[in-house]
Formats: sequence, C-alpha cells, structure tokens
Amino acid sequence: MKTRINIQSIKSQDVKDYSYAILFFVISAFFAFAIIKPVLSVAISLQKEADELKTINETYEKNISKILELQSDLESIREKKYLLEKALPNKPHLQEVINDIQQAAREEKILIQILGIQGTNLKNSQNINGLITISAQLNIKGNFTQVNRFIHNVSGQKRIKKIISVKMIQDKIVDGDDNLNLSMIMEVYYNNNEL
Repeated sequence: MKTRINIQSIKSQDVKDYSYAILFFVISAFFAFAIIKPVLSVAISLQKEADELKTINETYEKNISKILELQSDLESIREKKYLLEKALPNKPHLQEVINDIQQAAREEKILIQILGIQGTNLKNSQNINGLITISAQLNIKGNFTQVNRFIHNVSGQKRIKKIISVKMIQDKIVDGDDNLNLSMIMEVYYNNNEL
C-alpha cells in the first residue's frame, strides 16, 4: 500500500474548500462558546432583573396610589374631626356622660332609679386598641315605648356607648301599672391617645 500523499491533491480546490469550512466551524464554535454564551447569559439575567423591577415598580405604584387615596380621604374628613373628638374624647368627662343619660331620660319621661359609674380607676382601666371603657349601670322605670325610645336616644348620642346587658327586674304588679323596671349596663369609651 502506498501511503504517499500527493501534494497536488492537497492543493486541489475541494480540499481548500473543506479546510476553510472546517476552520470556519472551529472559529465559530470558539466564538459561540467564548463570546456569545456569556453575552446571552448576561442578557437573560438582565431580562429577569427587568421583570423583577417591573413587578416591584407595580407594587410601589399600587402602594403610592393607596397612600394618595388615604391622604385624600383624610383631607375630606379633616373638617369633621370634631365629631370624632366628641365621640371619643381623650378624657373620661364623666359628668357629660351622666348628663347625656339624664337628658335622654328626661326627654323620654323615664325615671332613673340608680345611675352608677364603674371603672373610673384610670391607671388600671381596660384598654382595648387604645380605647378605655367605663361601665355605667342604671336602673330605669318606664313603659315599653318610653324604654325603647330611651335606648334609641342614648344610642344616637354623639358619645360612643354600647349597651352590654338589659335585664328586667320584677316588682309587685299594681293594677293599671304597665311600667317596666330594667337594669342596664352600658360601656362608654374614651381615647387615651391624642387624635
């Protein structure tokens, strides 16, 4: 066998074309791995970062719009702040509570037999979300319509009150007496923080 390589065959046009093609593929493979791959990985990571930043931006925009909405709500109710201060004053104002209850009883022609205030120990008062409660216990006497209007009158006052319990007290029934004797416990609130 002859293993002699003919120089003429190496210089032929087909061999030159194949060697250029092989050389082109080797160079382009090196170029793809050495230059294009890092560029693509950087481009992909930048795209992911851009998507994350868009998500964060949308979240910030939503939060900013909520803050602006709250600010406009606060500006619209600023004029009515005095109502909140009357509903939840920063001091107990016990005399006002007593006067409100007595005024409602006078308007509805109800007899207040007992009116007691409990929980005036300001150091150890119940604190629920910054609100301090004071209990008022009353025994009242009146007919059903008067009692019903009294409860609505007290509930409709500007100072926040909550009726906790209503119990009917039995008395001797006198002929023609349709009056109810009720024992009520209501909570009155005030705010220990500045509004």
